[in-house]
Amino acid sequence: MDCKKFHYWLTTRDIHQKLIPPDAKDHMTGCPECRSLFIKDDILEKGIASTYAPEDLPRGIEERISISLDHDRQNFLNQVTGKKRSAALAGAGLVAALIIFALFFTNFYSSPTPAFKDLNQITLQAATDHLKGNRYMSFDARETQAALSMLTKKLGFKVILPDLGYLGYTLVGGRLCAIGKCRAAYFVVEHDGKTGSLFIMDKNFIDFPMADGSRFTTNVKGCDTCIWKDHGQVYATVF
Repeated sequence: MDCKKFHYWLTTRDIHQKLIPPDAKDHMTGCPECRSLFIKDDILEKGIASTYAPEDLPRGIEERISISLDHDRQNFLNQVTGKKRSAALAGAGLVAALIIFALFFTNFYSSPTPAFKDLNQITLQAATDHLKGNRYMSFDARETQAALSMLTKKLGFKVILPDLGYLGYTLVGGRLCAIGKCRAAYFVVEHDGKTGSLFIMDKNFIDFPMADGSRFTTNVKGCDTCIWKDHGQVYATVF
C-alpha cells in the first residue's frame, strides 16, 4: 500500500471496525506522516463520539408514558365489547409499542437540530468557548489540506477556510470541536500578535436568514468578534 491508497482507505474506512488491515498497518510502520494522519483521524473520531454520546431518557418519562398509555387504552377498551375487545387490545398494544419505540429511536439516534436563533447567540457562544482557553490542536498549519479533507468527512459538509491572507490572519492549526450543540471546525489563528479562534459550522445550524457576505461585528465579554456567512458555512472569529 502506498501513501495515496492509504489516504483513500483512511477517508473511507468504517470507524466501527477496530481491526486495521495488515497492509495499512505495514505502511504506517514505515511512513511517519501517514501514521501521524491516522492518529489525528482517531482523535477526530473520539471528539465526535464524546460530543454526541447517547443520553438517557429524562427522569420519570418512561413512567409517565406508561401511565398515559394505560389510561388511554382502558378508555378505548371500555368502548368495545365481545369479539372486538380482543382485536382492540392487540391494536392498543401495538400502538403502545410503536410509540415507545419511536421515543427510544428519536432520543438515541436523532441528529442535533439547529441551535442558534440569532447572531447574538452565535457571538456569545463563540466568545465563551474562546475564553475557555482550550488551544489544543490535532493538526498544525503544515497539514492543513489533509486536515480539511478529514474535517469534511467527519462534519458532513465541505470545510473551506476563508481567505486568511486577506484578513491578515496566520493559521497555526486546528481540530474538530463543537460550538454549543453544533459540530464545527476550530482553528487557532494569529493577528497583530494576538491569538484568536476561528469557528466554522454548517449553515444548517442557524435557524434564521443570513445573507452571504454580510458581517456582524461586536464586542462580547471583552472579545472582538465577527460573524459572517459564505460558501454555505457560518464563520465566527474571536480575539
